[in-house]
Amino acid sequence: MLKAVASLLKKADYGDSNHGQEGEAVALRRRTVLIVEDDEETRNLLRRHLKDDYDVVETGDPTEALRLVLERKPNCILLDLNMPRFSGIELGKVLSDMSVTQLIPIIVITAEPAEQYKEICEGFGAVEYMEKPLNFFYLKRRVGEVVHAKVQERRRKARVKLKVSLMVTGKAENGREFQFSIVSDDVSAGGFSALAWFGSSVAALLSSAMASSL
Repeated sequence: MLKAVASLLKKADYGDSNHGQEGEAVALRRRTVLIVEDDEETRNLLRRHLKDDYDVVETGDPTEALRLVLERKPNCILLDLNMPRFSGIELGKVLSDMSVTQLIPIIVITAEPAEQYKEICEGFGAVEYMEKPLNFFYLKRRVGEVVHAKVQERRRKARVKLKVSLMVTGKAENGREFQFSIVSDDVSAGGFSALAWFGSSVAALLSSAMASSL
């Protein structure tokens, strides 16, 4: 399992040494949009409206979504809130707290009323909150604005250049204990407390992602 996690994180490395080369490559290829939505009809509608302009990747499983984010590095994520096993809010918080994924813009698409969940979603970095039924003209416009916008740092706390490692241990649903380490050179003053708070979600999602990749 440790090798599987290391492989996923290595593929998702946003190291500064390759930043210039990656920037040039992004300019030459189509942007990628990841749709995380468990309703197949909604996924089909979203894909039809976006496929002419973007490389569309889709899934209805939040665990699979985490694997796809790490492997494909999408330029934008369309995230539903109500999904089986893990909610979109849990996934959004995990993505926001991982250095390799926290800069990917998230557009929330949900039937849940904004007055209940919009502030929570903004807390994990969502750039837009859209209630269903969706206005696809507006959605396409916002996706275009987001994927072509200059990447901004979501966290505003000061960072230091310091490589640290974090050991995560836990127990899977089948009762089997697991353990793996994560190495990061992107540290903020509140980074560890945030990871500790959402550690169970990170561990569970990564554990499921590893199982699906083996």
